[in-house]
Amino acid sequence: YKKPPQFAIWIEDATSEEIRTVWVTEKTATGKWGGKTTRPISLPYWVSRWNKETGSNGDPTPENPAADAVTGATPKQDFSCRTEVPAGSKWNYFIEVNVSGDFNDFFATESQDGKRDRNGNGQPSIVYKGRITALPGQHSKPRLIGRTAQFEHINKIISDLERITDAKDLFSKIEVGTL
Repeated sequence: YKKPPQFAIWIEDATSEEIRTVWVTEKTATGKWGGKTTRPISLPYWVSRWNKETGSNGDPTPENPAADAVTGATPKQDFSCRTEVPAGSKWNYFIEVNVSGDFNDFFATESQDGKRDRNGNGQPSIVYKGRITALPGQHSKPRLIGRTAQFEHINKIISDLERITDAKDLFSKIEVGTL
């Protein structure tokens, strides 16, 4: 499909449950996909968190995009971003990633019951989670905790990763640290 991988990074305060988007790829953040094909379920779990964060409903659109300050093109190589939080605060952080058209035997263009993947999703997005305390020199590596669904927009994480194949290889390394 020649669409670049989409991913979002966000944090959630472990105490107050405040949600803050740190970074999200531009196409998902703006709903501007170019051409006829859109990806309404590229990062459905992040969208559910963004809706809670912003009080909005539905995917970002050109009329209601995510803030420019947290969006950008899909990086072609190493990537890093920063956000400021109060010293000593504890945060859960999440990374959701998806690449369109990465079909496999289970996440095929058509399901076993005949449902077509009209969005060209293939393997659904996968979600990593970690936890960090905002103290100097802290480091954390997230773990893969689950996935979303291939055909529908869901706001929960499915823990079954058995049939996820190359989607797990989109990132070679993820590390979060404090300064």
